[in-house]
Amino acid sequence: MLGLLVGLLALFTGVYLAQRKLRRARTTAAEHVSEARQEAETRKKEILVAAQEQALTQQEETDRRDKELDDREGTLDERTRKLERSVSELDRDRKRLQQKHATVDQQLAQTRETLDTAEAERQQAKELLEKNAGMDAAQARAELIAQIEIAANRDAEKLAHKIEDEAREKAEREAVHLMVQATERVNIEDVVESTVTFIELPSDEMKGRIIGREGRNIRSLEMATGIDLIVDDTPRSILISSFDPVRREVARRALKQLVLDGRIHPARIEKLIADSSKDVDRIIKEEGERAAYDAGVPGLHPEILRLLGRLKFRTSYGQNQHAHSIETAHIAGILAAELGADIAIAKAGGLLHDLGKAIDHEVEGTHA
Repeated sequence: MLGLLVGLLALFTGVYLAQRKLRRARTTAAEHVSEARQEAETRKKEILVAAQEQALTQQEETDRRDKELDDREGTLDERTRKLERSVSELDRDRKRLQQKHATVDQQLAQTRETLDTAEAERQQAKELLEKNAGMDAAQARAELIAQIEIAANRDAEKLAHKIEDEAREKAEREAVHLMVQATERVNIEDVVESTVTFIELPSDEMKGRIIGREGRNIRSLEMATGIDLIVDDTPRSILISSFDPVRREVARRALKQLVLDGRIHPARIEKLIADSSKDVDRIIKEEGERAAYDAGVPGLHPEILRLLGRLKFRTSYGQNQHAHSIETAHIAGILAAELGADIAIAKAGGLLHDLGKAIDHEVEGTHA
């Protein structure tokens, strides 16, 4: 009996331990399944967020490309309209030249008719003098020449006055026509020249970081660029004020980089201003060369090209001075072609006519 009890006890103990191991294994398996589900759910969320971010990036890129295409389409439309206007103007010029040729031909015909009439009258007068005056040929010829000279001078004086009056009226009409054409091409609304640049900030807290402890950051920025930085109550924005547009552009680029970077201290400010100055100098050189190329004025001195490039950052009466100079060069070339003047000199004069505005804040006197 004792052995039987011991055997039963051992059997029950074994069964108990086996069931305990089984429950523990089930618990462990359930935990593994739960962890796997949580990991799968986390991974699913990460994949979903990444997909959404990628889709958003692709959508932004698509919007940007759509905008670029719209801008290019608008530029092409504007160029097409300009070409159509140029063709129309050429047609009008051709018709005007044809009318001029017709007028000249008519005047030539009238002149020939007048000469023929004068010759017939001269011959009649010669015959009459020889018949009635009893003069010899030499005397008759001298008398006839004197009378013809008097009549010819009188007719010539009348004709000269007539031609002078017609030429004056025609010149006034042509001058008005040419000036109206030129004025229509550059007709813009007059607005005050901008001397400030607006910078948008991500938050108002950034204003304090830009000012710095006891104003050291803003002083460093103003001293390095020569501009005035205006920090007022306008939410999330500051103003860069300066009469020099190139200094404003250097300060704008450096300030935008500081805001994006977030590290704002005097040493960082000086480095970014130096980098921005190099970028602006490169842009000035490229824009000066592009202006000379677009206007068709080769062979300019590098310093002249540099001043032309500075006009990229200057506006006057609502128009960018760089674009205005190129446009004026083309208009001057058209006027020179109409008047028979030197087209190359006219284009160069048109391109350089506002060159002084590139440095008019650095030198005393007007830009001229």
